Amino acid sequence: MTDPQIIGPGSDSTPADADISHDRVRSLPYDLLKEASWRLEIMSLIAASLWVLGTIGDRIALLAMTHGDRTWLRPQATDVIAGISVVASLALFFYIRRGDRDPKFILDLGQVYMVLMAFALGLLIHWFRVPKEWPVSPMISWIGAVVLMSAAIVPNSPMKTLVAGLIAVSMNPIAMLIAKARGTWDFGPVSNVLVMHYPDYLMVGVAVVISRVVMRLGQKVTKAREMGSYRLVTRLGKGGMGEV
Repeated sequence: MTDPQIIGPGSDSTPADADISHDRVRSLPYDLLKEASWRLEIMSLIAASLWVLGTIGDRIALLAMTHGDRTWLRPQATDVIAGISVVASLALFFYIRRGDRDPKFILDLGQVYMVLMAFALGLLIHWFRVPKEWPVSPMISWIGAVVLMSAAIVPNSPMKTLVAGLIAVSMNPIAMLIAKARGTWDFGPVSNVLVMHYPDYLMVGVAVVISRVVMRLGQKVTKAREMGSYRLVTRLGKGGMGEV
């Protein structure tokens, strides 16, 4: 009986422990990161389109509600908010599109972009005057939806998703406080900002779970590719199938 042989990594590869850094294990493979950055590019273009279409739709609705009154032609502060959001979205789109950008940096930039869009949405939601008797009730806003979509479509590490998500959903309470300072909504005690928007904070927890699932899938892809790099370097012994 011949001595047993082993199957090991080829000479052009290194042991797994030396090759896989802590950062690499917790990150997505480069090609998946690149695809995520492309999705962010598309999302920024869609966001710019939605800001434009939303503003036009708001004017059409205002025209219908005022029965032809020329109020709908007057510029609104929300037009400025929408305009800045369109410029920021297009700037991100062309920045990603031009040149070979580091996808990790692009995804981090996407977190900043998400917070900026959340602030714009918060201002938009709470800009107009609200009757004093208007009840404060819990709601899931567009910001919560954006946080969820970002975690699934443009993934990042769970910790970054948590931090960026918490900052993003806090834009609604901040916008409510701004509305109160402007005198457009007296919603009562400050605690009402959390009463109204705590569901968005729950969405952040869901986003972190989504991010963790996506990152674990990326780790499995990395591990599968590394296992695929192993090849037979010596025979296991004589007498095998096809042995001459």
